[in-house]
Amino acid sequence: IDRKEAEKPDRLLPRGAEIKALLEQIAAFFGPLTRLYGASGSVSFAALLDAHLSVAHALCPDGTLWQGDAGEALALFLDSLRDTSAAMPDIRPTEYLSVLEWFLSTQSVRPAYGTHPRLAILGQLEARLLQSDLVILGGLNDGVWPASAATDPWMSRPMRQEAGLPSPERSVGLAAHDFVQGFCASQVVLTRSRRTDGAPTVPSRWLQRLETVLTAFGVDPDCLAAHPYLSLSRALDRPEHACPQSRPAPRPPLEKRPRTLPVTAIETWRRDPYSLYARYVLKLRKLDPLEMDADAALRGTLVHEVLDRFIRTHGDSLPSDPRGVLTAMGRESLSAYDDAPALLTFWEPRLNRLLDWFAGQEQQWRGAGASPVATELSGRMTIADGLPGGAFTLTAKADRIDRLADGRMAIIDYKTGAAPAMKDVHAGFSPQMPLEGALLAAGGFPGCLSRAVGYLGFWILTGGAVPGKEKPINTDSYDLYVQDAYRGLLDLVTAFDDPETPYYSLPRPDKAPPAAWQDYSHLARVQEWVALEDDPGEAA
Repeated sequence: IDRKEAEKPDRLLPRGAEIKALLEQIAAFFGPLTRLYGASGSVSFAALLDAHLSVAHALCPDGTLWQGDAGEALALFLDSLRDTSAAMPDIRPTEYLSVLEWFLSTQSVRPAYGTHPRLAILGQLEARLLQSDLVILGGLNDGVWPASAATDPWMSRPMRQEAGLPSPERSVGLAAHDFVQGFCASQVVLTRSRRTDGAPTVPSRWLQRLETVLTAFGVDPDCLAAHPYLSLSRALDRPEHACPQSRPAPRPPLEKRPRTLPVTAIETWRRDPYSLYARYVLKLRKLDPLEMDADAALRGTLVHEVLDRFIRTHGDSLPSDPRGVLTAMGRESLSAYDDAPALLTFWEPRLNRLLDWFAGQEQQWRGAGASPVATELSGRMTIADGLPGGAFTLTAKADRIDRLADGRMAIIDYKTGAAPAMKDVHAGFSPQMPLEGALLAAGGFPGCLSRAVGYLGFWILTGGAVPGKEKPINTDSYDLYVQDAYRGLLDLVTAFDDPETPYYSLPRPDKAPPAAWQDYSHLARVQEWVALEDDPGEAA
């Protein structure tokens, strides 16, 4: 500041002392935070939060920061966060802002007053003493209105009766009173959801009783559903003529059909040929959502990255402390994902648990005579003869290939989620591992001295209550097993080399891929031709 003052024109010199005092005051205000941000290593979240609050109080000593609906909600939330922050792990100061933003994003602030002069959204208690021209009674489902009687973990019903406390069913009587009061308004609209999270709901007992009374007086209960707005809404999308459509069955010409596929696409081909058609013939790709949850993708990337690095570094022999080495590698890999600190804070314990299991599994596996040959190894196999459409190429990337004690090869697939069911693997609906074995037997993986397959298996690494599990594919003869998988691939390619063979959508509903993997179901108009229940999810 002194140097800058010396360089300024004389007319600014009288203000230099004021500016210097202001900067010193600001530095004093932010001192608690700057000292923590200057520290090397991790700092407790509680200390960062306390320093942040002290700065906020210093900058706003009159308390206006905590006024209003948002200020009061913020004060209550920060008080509760301070009470629980001592249990949180230490974080780097640069991560504090992202973690705090994540916590704040889970909170909602609704103004207590002034939402709309002619509209009020009220609970049962608030609406008891009010009268309105139009009343909409919502949530008329059993368990919502009336709410289910809560189970008291401390006092049974006889104990409540002896203590002179009301029974849990008393709230049902009050709910009935509230319903009658609302139902007596000049104009009433009764609403409920027919489905919640895809599951059918049960109408409220008030609606059921009302339908019973209407039936007793000879009135059709369907008159309750004769809502003009619902009819108008349906009329907007009602076509003049309904033209039922059959299951899509495109038949592209042979030259447009794919001749190179990854091994993971063969499962899609077996379960949902239309998805393969959309991906590799129409060249359509699903866009990532705007706010994609990175948890599953990040978990798989992290695990494969750490294990690949560990096997490449310690392929010849294990270190004296494999658990410590793996944990250090995991921590180093986690540090590269600073853009998701809140997620990493919660995911690090799971990663440590699965790495601890992997260290023990690796010691046992190598103790039996196995030794790593390659990790993240790409391979390919071309079938050149006997196919009507010409040569077909299968590609794959094996997570890991080892050499067993007897000289045969083992292919290991790391799964950070669920492994496929063994009955689907044996039936050919999840053929990734058998086909990787066939590719190895054909010499498709470079650097493998032997083409004999002695092991195919999944190593499931979740980090949950069961952090890891080995799931081998058991068979009497791996040679015959991979030969059967190869013949199954030939039959599949030959069948679709016929231009008249269609790419059906979900030909086997019982073997359909999970809904999360059906990226083209809207394009295939699945809900238009599949058997569905009537009026799904429409409120009356």
